[in-house]
Amino acid sequence: MSRYEERVYRSSTSNQRPDKSTLQKQLARLRGDLEQYVVRNPGGPMIQPLKARIREVEESLANIKAAEERRAKADQDRAERDNESASGRVTASAGRFPPRARPT
Repeated sequence: MSRYEERVYRSSTSNQRPDKSTLQKQLARLRGDLEQYVVRNPGGPMIQPLKARIREVEESLANIKAAEERRAKADQDRAERDNESASGRVTASAGRFPPRARPT
């Protein structure tokens, strides 16, 4: 990748991953740039690196979407387990203390 490409298409160097909206904006920008390069010079040197970067961003977005779906399913399963256990819930002190006598 040339210096120009590194300046224009910077990738994050920190350990922090870009969020979904940032990747979607970057993908839209890369696709627009690719269209412009193809119109100007279909066999130009920028086409292949742009296509490779687009594939990387699409893969990252797919991974993020899959992680969100897994997280949502886990949350849903956890909520269902909580609802099931809440219906027949026994408090922790029920076995240790006898029930209180009702005042007459």
